[in-house]
Amino acid sequence: MAKIYKRKFAHGERWYADFTIRGKRHRIKLEAQDKEQAKKMAAEVEYDVLAGNYRFLQNAKQITLQELSDRYMEYAKTKKRSWKSGLPPQKWTHD
Repeated sequence: MAKIYKRKFAHGERWYADFTIRGKRHRIKLEAQDKEQAKKMAAEVEYDVLAGNYRFLQNAKQITLQELSDRYMEYAKTKKRSWKSGLPPQKWTHD
């Protein structure tokens, strides 16, 4: 469920919706004048997100397990002191 909050600025107040999708936090500005209107707009955004119709969902790139494994191995080679001992046996690697 989206949380709503209000921020005050020198020129007035602005309402925002804050929610998490697939582990990533998203905050969007709502064009609401009061709390009730902000709640309704946040509910509409939440419906669109659940229906998969929101723009940032369409830009999300799917990553395969092999790509993730390759990225991790590159990270481990440069950042982990024990990366050689952390390698899986050769029969587990995918070609």
